[in-house]
Parts: sequence; C-alpha cells; structure tokens
Amino acid sequence: MSVFRIAFRQHIAGIIGWTIVVSVLTGLLIFLHTLFAGSFAAESFAARVNALPTLIRGILGLSAVPDLSHDFQYTAYIYQFTLLLAGIYAGILGAKSLSGEEGRGTIEFLYSLPITRGSILRQKTISAIISYILFSIFVYALTCVIIWVFNREMNISGIAIQLFRVYLCMLFIGMVYLAVGILVSALFRSNAESISVVLAIVLITYIVGMMGNIMPHLSFLIYFSPIHAVLPLTTLNEGFNYIGLGIGLVVFVVFLILASLRYKKKDFLV
Repeated sequence: MSVFRIAFRQHIAGIIGWTIVVSVLTGLLIFLHTLFAGSFAAESFAARVNALPTLIRGILGLSAVPDLSHDFQYTAYIYQFTLLLAGIYAGILGAKSLSGEEGRGTIEFLYSLPITRGSILRQKTISAIISYILFSIFVYALTCVIIWVFNREMNISGIAIQLFRVYLCMLFIGMVYLAVGILVSALFRSNAESISVVLAIVLITYIVGMMGNIMPHLSFLIYFSPIHAVLPLTTLNEGFNYIGLGIGLVVFVVFLILASLRYKKKDFLV
C-alpha cells in the first residue's frame, strides 16, 4: 500500500467530522438569519450596528455596515468565522502529516519502504491537500443546499455560482495554513507539539489580522492573516485582494520548500 493511500485513509474520519461541525455551525447561523429576518433589515440593522462601540464593530467585522438582509451577503459575512475553523482544520492536517508517524512510532515502517524521504513528503502533502479540498467542497455544497432549503424559490445552481468566490476564499486560506502546518510538522517530533504550535499560529494571525481590520493606520496587518487578506464579504462584493493572494502563494511555496529541506535532513528516532 502506498504512503498516499495510508495517509488518506487516516484523514477520512477527520474529513467527515470537520465537515459535520463546520456545516452544522454554518447551517445554524443561516437558520438564525431566516428566523430573525426582520432584525437584519437594512435601516434597523444599521442603527443597531452604529450604536455599538467602534472596537466591537471592528471585532465583528462591521466597521463598514453591510446589508445583511440578503442571503448571499449574510453567508459571506458569517464565513469569516467559519473560515477560522477551516484554517484550524487545515493547520492540523499539515501538522499531523509528518510528526504523526514519529509520535505513533510507525516511522520505522515508512522508512523501511523503498522510497525516499522526498517521496514520503510529497505523497503525504498531496494526501493532505486532497483531503482539505474534499472537506471544502463538502462544506461549500452543504452551504448551498442549506440556503436553498430556506429559500426554495432560488435555483441551487445560481446559489453555487453566487457563492463560488466564498468557496475560493476557503480553499486559499486552507492551502496557506496547510503549508504552515507541514513545515511545523517537519520541525517537531510529536503531534501534540505540532498541533499546539499550529493552533497558536492560526489564532495569532487571526487576531493580528483583526487588529489591521480595526485600526486603519495598521491596515497592513491584514496581510499577516490569510482570512483577513481575503475576507469573504469583501471578496464577494469587490473581488479578490491580489496582494493578499500573492503573499499567500509565496507562503505556500516557500513553506513547502523549507519543509522539504528540513525533512530530508531530519534525524528519525529509529
């Protein structure tokens, strides 16, 4: 059995579990929007938001008051919080890709196979990428179905087209944090260490990006957070931030190269 198949089998439970968690949360928030539709009417909602302190508005991503009475606008807005969970999942996927074998003591088996360390890294990386892509597709599809269930007059294909940019945001964010996780996994020997570091990185970058979103004079900080660099609501209305996309691409490539260099020189505990 190839390293890819072994790694992918290990990811199946995580794909299912995280898909359920993220989809249920998204569905609950969309249900609340339907249940309290009157509260999101443009004028009344703007009045409530303007009554909030500036700091709270910034934390909630409401510095500029969006019109959340529309389903697509609301879904894109709540996705900035959904994407935090997606980023955590992607980071954990990467963090467990290499250090997990050493933590479980199964690295001896992999290293006994007639393959190079580079091949092990490539197959595990591809497995993690495909696993995250499947997760994001499932969440995106379920989100479209949930919106359609509450708005049966809409065409589900039209919903999918409208929210496609939001899905690309999820894909982008996941790939960046996945690369970060793989590098961290190449640096540490156990899942506990790798996952702890990755969780800290995801949360810290999210907070830093939030600060950039709150304080105009520190707006450059949003580029330290993949989520805030391509906020779904902003992307839906104005298109992608190409600077943010470029930085994310550089991080993805550079971190995978660094992970490869580190992993090839890593001394296994065999």
